[in-house]
Amino acid sequence: MGTSVRARAHAAVTAARNDLLWARSPLPGRFALEARLNALGDRLRELDAGRVELVEDGDDVIEWYREVEAGAAEVCDATSLPLSYGDR
Repeated sequence: MGTSVRARAHAAVTAARNDLLWARSPLPGRFALEARLNALGDRLRELDAGRVELVEDGDDVIEWYREVEAGAAEVCDATSLPLSYGDR
């Protein structure tokens, strides 16, 4: 498996955790973002431990790492959105 894909997924989750930690307060949707990030971290630990269920022959674990990376990037993006008028 591509170690770089795994490493990127770990780096993305770490970056998202840091962004969420340092995000403005109050951050709209903070608890939902934290829950999503926790779920991504759980998924990453499952992938690393090999505790994933392969349902079909075409299941691609590398793609699952990429999905974790993309989800973490979405959390990062959500923490950097500018305040809307109602949030000021």
